[in-house]
Amino acid sequence: MQTLIGVGHFTWDAAERRSDRYGTVRLKSISGLNDDEPNEDVLISQEIVESIEGKKGKLFAKVLEPVVSPHCGDLARKIFTITPSVGDIVELGVGELFIDQNGIGKHEPSELQMQDKKDMQNLLNAMMQGFMKFGEKTGAKVTVNAPVFSNDEVERYDAIGLRPDDGRETDWLNPQSFFRLHLSKIELYFEY
Repeated sequence: MQTLIGVGHFTWDAAERRSDRYGTVRLKSISGLNDDEPNEDVLISQEIVESIEGKKGKLFAKVLEPVVSPHCGDLARKIFTITPSVGDIVELGVGELFIDQNGIGKHEPSELQMQDKKDMQNLLNAMMQGFMKFGEKTGAKVTVNAPVFSNDEVERYDAIGLRPDDGRETDWLNPQSFFRLHLSKIELYFEY
């Protein structure tokens, strides 16, 4: 059975790339290339969530409007963006479907999102300590205020993903497909 999850511009959380999990994707209302337009996430209907969440199957996209992505790709993996063509079918992966409902209200930050914020905060704190030590050693006056990541106002969105059967921690979905679809308008399907 095939279910249309939603229609929108393909994207993902930066934490997916930084962690190498590549486990969830999101749909935006517009490509986000024009700052004058409102850029909101496409939320998945609760009816669709309840009908497919937890099922095993294949996640794939059909390209409606290709967009030339400004993303540089995943340089560490030597994966670069490729612009798709109208009608291209791009398989994202196979596994157990889950939907992370993140953000304000009933949507809460995902575990990956929370860990990513914690890691970024720790990195910033370490950098600030390094600056302070530099100032102490050289006699330079160093004043630093490390930004604090707050969880009070979290963007609201639904992230759709597949959990693999083999227990791997990385590449839950195909990373190449992310950079092939980035910002293009797609129909996102789940087949089970």
